[in-house]
Amino acid sequence: MAYHSKTDVEQVFGTINVGVWADKDRDGNATTIAARIAQGILIGDNIIDEYLQNTQYKIPIQDQDGNVPVGITNLAATFHGIWLYTTCGIDHSGVENGKHALSNLEERAYKELFAYKDGTRIIKDAV
Repeated sequence: MAYHSKTDVEQVFGTINVGVWADKDRDGNATTIAARIAQGILIGDNIIDEYLQNTQYKIPIQDQDGNVPVGITNLAATFHGIWLYTTCGIDHSGVENGKHALSNLEERAYKELFAYKDGTRIIKDAV
């Protein structure tokens, strides 16, 4: 079960950004762009599962109706977009002092994930 989709990543980062970051070779090849999007979905989802395994949550994270909680969708999409951005292979003007432009967002996302892991934050209605 995927926690998020390409559309979710686009809602967080914008369609143009996701398209640019997914086109690592800058050749517009739809097959390789789609493959990077698919890989990002796996990576974003796996980060969630890796951090929340062996906690109070059953993997995959879902509510009583079998739906992915909105917060988990947002976190997975955030990690996906950060991975696309940091691996897209171009020089970003947002890099300062060795940190990429999305570092603060990444730190906030990991803090939220750790709060779920240590129980200081609860995923509503997760079973």
